[in-house]
Amino acid sequence: MATRRPYTEEFKAKVSLEALRGEKTIQEIAARHKVHPNQVSAWKQRGVEELRKVFSKGGALMRRIDELFLNDPFYGSRRWSVICGGMASVRVAAGSGV
Repeated sequence: MATRRPYTEEFKAKVSLEALRGEKTIQEIAARHKVHPNQVSAWKQRGVEELRKVFSKGGALMRRIDELFLNDPFYGSRRWSVICGGMASVRVAAGSGV
């Protein structure tokens, strides 16, 4: 029985990006990297899904950044709003109410 080969995240990302570029077929990429074409397709699909999450408005990453920003004692305070000339007032008002 064959054992599974472990692939690093860097390797998966490299293969996924190569597939996303579309310069070569999935079969060519799979042969070059010695993986099954289904695996290349799966990594490509996961790459597309993760990119959507990164660039989606209101995604988890942006919510986490807002949470960290607004809960920070300095940046989430009214003092930061005054320093920025009121630019942060909308974020402060919408956030913690500080």
